[in-house]
Amino acid sequence: MAPVAAARRGGPIDRGLVAFTLATIVYEVLFFVGRLPSVEQLTGGVVRRWQFLAPLLTPDQIVPHWLGASGEVAIADRLPLVWTAGVILLASWSLGMLLLHATRSAEGLARLERFLFELAVGLSATSLYTLALGLAGRTQDRALMMTSAATVLFSALVLAARAWKSGSRQAVARLADDLPVWRSGWIWMAAPLVVFMALGGMLPPAEFDVREYHLQAPKEFYRTGHITFLPHNVYANMALGSEMHSLLAMTLLGDWWHGALVGKLLESLYPLFTALALAAAGRRWISTRAGGLAAAVYLSIPWIGLVATQGLVEPAVAFYVFMSWYAALLWRDATTAGEVCATRRLCLTGFLAGSAVAVKYPAMLFLVVPLTLWVVNGARREQGYSRAFKAAALLLIFVAAACGAWFAKNWWLTGNPTYPLLYSVFGGTTRTVEMAAQWNAAHGPGGFGVADLARRIWDVLVASEWLSPALWPLAMLALLISKRRDLAPPLLGYFAIVIATWWLFTHRIDRFWIPALPAVCLAAGAAASWASSRWRRVALTAVVALAVVYCGLLLVAGVIADNRFFAPLAQLRVDPQRVAPWRLWLNEHTPPGMAVLAVGDAQVFDLEPRALYNTVFDESRFEQIVRGADGQLRPTAEIRARLAGVAYVYVDWSEIARYRSPGNYGFSDFVQPSVFDELLRRGVLGRPAASFAEGAVVIYPVLE
Repeated sequence: MAPVAAARRGGPIDRGLVAFTLATIVYEVLFFVGRLPSVEQLTGGVVRRWQFLAPLLTPDQIVPHWLGASGEVAIADRLPLVWTAGVILLASWSLGMLLLHATRSAEGLARLERFLFELAVGLSATSLYTLALGLAGRTQDRALMMTSAATVLFSALVLAARAWKSGSRQAVARLADDLPVWRSGWIWMAAPLVVFMALGGMLPPAEFDVREYHLQAPKEFYRTGHITFLPHNVYANMALGSEMHSLLAMTLLGDWWHGALVGKLLESLYPLFTALALAAAGRRWISTRAGGLAAAVYLSIPWIGLVATQGLVEPAVAFYVFMSWYAALLWRDATTAGEVCATRRLCLTGFLAGSAVAVKYPAMLFLVVPLTLWVVNGARREQGYSRAFKAAALLLIFVAAACGAWFAKNWWLTGNPTYPLLYSVFGGTTRTVEMAAQWNAAHGPGGFGVADLARRIWDVLVASEWLSPALWPLAMLALLISKRRDLAPPLLGYFAIVIATWWLFTHRIDRFWIPALPAVCLAAGAAASWASSRWRRVALTAVVALAVVYCGLLLVAGVIADNRFFAPLAQLRVDPQRVAPWRLWLNEHTPPGMAVLAVGDAQVFDLEPRALYNTVFDESRFEQIVRGADGQLRPTAEIRARLAGVAYVYVDWSEIARYRSPGNYGFSDFVQPSVFDELLRRGVLGRPAASFAEGAVVIYPVLE
């Protein structure tokens, strides 16, 4: 409409606006006709993205689902979760404030920047403190945890009071400097998404990995009283930096279930922290408008909403990845200007990069390696090779300061600092050649064909299920406009490095490249400099609004996660839509103090009794109990002795069949119906006490 009107008035046509509009329309058509395979598996029909815009016409049908089946509104039962999460965040921020003050690492930063670095360092330090106490066997020492938090809070309060007294005018000025960030219309447009992510974060978990180890591992550490090697859960022995906050919450509340929900809530807040970091970075290096645009684009990515509400750790990794690059750019600027704080900025960079590794091992490949090379190159240009290698050494020392405790813990407990990785180099407790081969086959990249690479690139740009319709149109616009060609290419180049690492070295799950999305969003934010006219601003706002609405509908309609935001937690804890009926049966019928033995099932978080289980990559607990060295069943008396304290054995044949299906992980051939028939004949197990899903899950009582 605008170009036509301009032509009628005799004015020039905005060719840039026309080109952007047409290109964006083409992209949006390709985007919204894209299919969603994960949803199709549930519905059995073809599902395309545009269909999830339909709830705009019937919003009244969405809201009732927020209340659950009972229609009851529950808010009070969330308050302990919010309070505990607030205490952990406040204590972490205070600890970060003390550390950055002691090292003078935050000098010269705006208030928002200072807050974000204090929070990032503090969250990492709190995680390390919880790890240390857990290794010392103090995971149930509630008094110690509360005393530690109170001490940190009091110290930070004293520090803040002194700083305010000595320079209140400067403090007010720094606060005022941040006001333009909060005036961004784009940020406020996306703000409701943060609220729904937090509401979803407080709901009980339903995602497989979350129930298998992200929350199950802290649950076991809490119930046993200490952090130790778990031979039955290979994932629980990797770095669990983010999960330590769940363990901390369990200790503070004295309850593993509600503590897990606090940990999940904290995970859902990381997108907010990253969005604020994008706003601050955009303001520093581009403009305030660019920062607001970058933050809005990031929050509008459904992938972010999905992993945040489900309790996965990618949002935490993304925050640390972005903050480490943020610190690295500050180091570059300080080095160029010859400022004395350059070394402190480099130490901060290393610690934050190590914090990302402490949350997830792959950050070593896609963050620490390229970051180290970047630092070496930057220092070489300014100071020569000698100083370059010294800078790299200093960076890596602080990387180790943040994540080294996890590698040391594994070395101490398993003999392999990278457990369960690099078995051929270090070996590792319970690992075998066969287990290592199974792990590598499941977590390796597979083939390297050109067709696969092309398909993966298409997925990253268009077809990946939970992309934002605003991300790539704005990122490509920023790449093309002349004013920001010095910024967008390095940001998008880093994303390309991550994608290359992902394709070459991992098993190519889409959410593994989520931590690099903030870089793309900051590049997209640079497109704000293109909006030099009212109609260009309208075009950008329309693209962002479409993305926010689309992501919001996916969140509130329960497409990417549970949307029973106000249903009572007590009901959701035993809700059959979330908890399998056999787990509810076991929770109700298992005598107090008795355990259950799971065969084939590893999602045991919702089991109230102690669960003996194993992941598919660990030795079968069932086989350890019933199978002898000769491959045959042990003597009856020996099996009875090994089953002491176990009330029920349940076997999930559907899960076993899934693992045994072509192309899947595989499952031990020993576990067969004939084995259970023999245990029944010997009188070790009784007749099935219950069966579910037409016999797919069978529960056997253990006879005395």
